[in-house]
Amino acid sequence: EEERPGAEDQENAKRMIQNKLDEIKRIKKRRKHLANEIHEKEERKAALEAEYDKLPKNIERELFISRIMDIIKNIKKQQNEITKINMDSKDLQKEINNANDAVTRSFIATEEKVYKDAAKDNVAKQVYRQLIALRENFDQLIRAVEETGQLKQQQYELEEKKNALEQRTY
Repeated sequence: EEERPGAEDQENAKRMIQNKLDEIKRIKKRRKHLANEIHEKEERKAALEAEYDKLPKNIERELFISRIMDIIKNIKKQQNEITKINMDSKDLQKEINNANDAVTRSFIATEEKVYKDAAKDNVAKQVYRQLIALRENFDQLIRAVEETGQLKQQQYELEEKKNALEQRTY
C-alpha cells in the first residue's frame, strides 16, 4: 500500500515535469517566432532609413506651404473664371432664346400677311416662298450657333480636365 501512494506521486511528478517541458517548448517556439519578427522589422527599419537618407534634406516647409497656397489661389481663380463663364453662357443662352422668340413671332406675323396677299398676287407668292426659305435658313443658323456653343463648352471642359491632369503631375 505504501508503494501505491509513492507511485501516484511519481506519476503526478512525471505529468508535472511533462507539462513543464511542453510549456518550455511552447516558450522556445514563441521566442523563436518573436526573434524572426524582430529580425524582419529591423530589416524593414533599415530599408526605410535607407529610403529616408535618399530623400533631399534641404526642402523647407515654408516652400511647401507657399506652393500649396499658390495652388489654392490658382484653383480659386479658376473657380471664379468658371463661374463667370457659366453666367455668361446662361446670359447668352437667354439672349439667343429671346432673339429666337422675337424672330419667330415676326416670321409668324409676316407669314400671315404675305400668305393672305399670296392668294391674290403672283409676286406675293414668290415673296412667300422666299420668306419660307428665309425661315428655314434662320432655323439652320440657330442650330449651327447652338451646336457651336455646345462644342465650345465641350472644348472648354476638356481643356479644364487636361489642365487638372497636368497639375496633378506637377
